[in-house]
Amino acid sequence: MNHRRHAIADCTQQATLPLEIDHLFICLPTPVTASGLQQLGLCSSTPPLDRTEHGTAARLILFENVYLELIWITDPISAAHSAIETGVDLLARAHWPQTRASPFGLGLRSRPPRGKPHQGTEPAACGSTLVTEASVCFSAENRVHQAEPLCFLVPQHITLAALLNLNCPTHQHLVSHPLGIRRLTDITIATQNPQLAPRMHAILCQAGVEMSTATTPLAVLTFDGGRHGQLLDARPTLPLVLKY
Repeated sequence: MNHRRHAIADCTQQATLPLEIDHLFICLPTPVTASGLQQLGLCSSTPPLDRTEHGTAARLILFENVYLELIWITDPISAAHSAIETGVDLLARAHWPQTRASPFGLGLRSRPPRGKPHQGTEPAACGSTLVTEASVCFSAENRVHQAEPLCFLVPQHITLAALLNLNCPTHQHLVSHPLGIRRLTDITIATQNPQLAPRMHAILCQAGVEMSTATTPLAVLTFDGGRHGQLLDARPTLPLVLKY
């Protein structure tokens, strides 16, 4: 993925406001297996996505309106070189227990008017890949403050809304989890230092992200309005709690 060094504040002026969550990533100190996620009631991509140039690998967990990307380091030297080149230090974020960096990243997309699909996109062809290489826009200030979640703007043509076709049986299988969860309805990100820059705080509030403070980082995701009154605590495997 090519990382453009633009401020998210500038990029959002070019986007159709307001913004919403396209995906959340979590950097992990150790790999996560598909079988381990299956035990939690979650389906994921297999095999893992190998991003050799960044020294990372990842698994995707897809839902109807967002996806979750779990990232770990496969080559620390390549990851360190990538951090120097792009300013995005996934190595520090993956080792958050030691570095106190935030392990989270939030990809944002333009929210279409209520009742209307995302403009300029057609449903993805059945069987098409949901993984693509394209540029995203990072904030230079946000990259420096590693205690904050990394925030970036996702180009409209590679958002989940553009790539996921829920009429396709293959794609339907990817969002069919044993837990029965379908759509993200609320998200809270707890960090050890939630003092975001004012502009970044405003952007996340606009996207419906609630920030809180905790002794260790934690993402709390609520699906389908929490209608079943159930809770899945994925710690210590993942800094993640699911409400559904």
